[in-house]
Amino acid sequence: MYLNHTHGYVVRDDLTISATVEDNGISAGPAYGNLKDGLKLNFQLKDRKEFRFDFKNGSEVWVTEHGHDHMLLRL
Repeated sequence: MYLNHTHGYVVRDDLTISATVEDNGISAGPAYGNLKDGLKLNFQLKDRKEFRFDFKNGSEVWVTEHGHDHMLLRL
């Protein structure tokens, strides 16, 4: 299952990220962090959900959702 909805922004100069995710109609965020360190959002409803945002390959923003990686954008 891919993210129902994700939005936010990345500051290219320092890789600061703001992210909000929505899964099954429930919104988590915004959460703030830095892609150098990774940003993880956890929330629990009926089951536990985890979304991790990372910077990979020198120019790509990826999200890991339920153990599956998806490239979101290339900077």
